[in-house]
Amino acid sequence: MMKKVLVILMTFVLLNLPVLAAKISKDDMRQMQTHVYKSATLNDIMNGVLKTFADNDFMIQDYHPELGFITARKVYKEHYVNKGRFALNSLYLGAVTAYTVFSYGTTAASMYDPSVKLANELKDKTVVIDANVNIEQFGKNNVRIRFIPIKKILQNADGYSFMKPATLRVIRLYDKDLYEEFFKQVEDGIKCNI
Repeated sequence: MMKKVLVILMTFVLLNLPVLAAKISKDDMRQMQTHVYKSATLNDIMNGVLKTFADNDFMIQDYHPELGFITARKVYKEHYVNKGRFALNSLYLGAVTAYTVFSYGTTAASMYDPSVKLANELKDKTVVIDANVNIEQFGKNNVRIRFIPIKKILQNADGYSFMKPATLRVIRLYDKDLYEEFFKQVEDGIKCNI
């Protein structure tokens, strides 16, 4: 019976190995992030990008029209639990609780810190999306735009006011629909200018 399960599992892994190992190449990623607008001016594209960022609650950080560079940031809350930190804080709380029980409650105050840390792991985390946009003239009447968003999940400061939130996780966004929607909104913003 065990051999059959092992054979089935190995067959599944071997058949799906190309799918599991598939990654997006740099060229595919660059192609996904880049779009060319035909018969558009550089100024129209800049205004379209600025309108798209404003419509999606981004704050403009840097704007250099002469360089064709825009940096924007969006900050919001999202539910995210780091399972490793949650497990460690659970073990920490369990150990402190056991020590408190064996000391007949004399060390009950020591349960506060792990309780705060564990509760903090379950709270919504601050998410920051940093987006860079490069805009350049491409050919005679074409403008090329490259949009690069990066998502950062920040760790809560464990309930302490003197601690700054640190970056918990950085995620490169590989969602093709995200890029298509961005370029569509930029195109709609350009049409509003005309």
